Amino acid sequence: MSENAATLYCYNHPATATSLRCNRCNRPICAKCAVRTPTGYRCRSCVRQQQDIFFNATPVDYAVAIVVSLVVGYIGQKVVPQLGFFIIFIGPAIGGIAGEVIFRLSRKRRGRYIWAVAVGALAIGALLAVLPRIQALMAISAFAGGVGITSFLWDVVYFVLAAAGVVARLRLWR
Repeated sequence: MSENAATLYCYNHPATATSLRCNRCNRPICAKCAVRTPTGYRCRSCVRQQQDIFFNATPVDYAVAIVVSLVVGYIGQKVVPQLGFFIIFIGPAIGGIAGEVIFRLSRKRRGRYIWAVAVGALAIGALLAVLPRIQALMAISAFAGGVGITSFLWDVVYFVLAAAGVVARLRLWR
């Protein structure tokens, strides 16, 4: 038997010789493609298929995440100017509560990207609430000679902390 007949090449990197195989699909994989699992090495596609079992959210769950995040982003951003410094404490709680509401309304189903959809909707809701203030500031600043960006500092702090709360609840806290 010749030496070339026994040489395997990675299915992702055809120029890379290997002797390693995925223990699930038996495809040849190189060290870059191998993912170590408790039962041996697997290719990334097999690992992804195994992880997909845990993500069972439906499109309705994503719609719930959008609606809840839009409302929380809009209402929270309307309240921010009155709270000032205290938003540091309230922002993460609001985000965590929004994440919990999304999780409960979706009947505790998990989605791979539901956290990203929720943060995007939170950003859109917050932007819709802040847009009239930005337009008013632009009209005033046309006469004053500049835009006062510092007035939006707490708005940005609120959004970042609320988004972190949503991500922590929907992605990190399982």
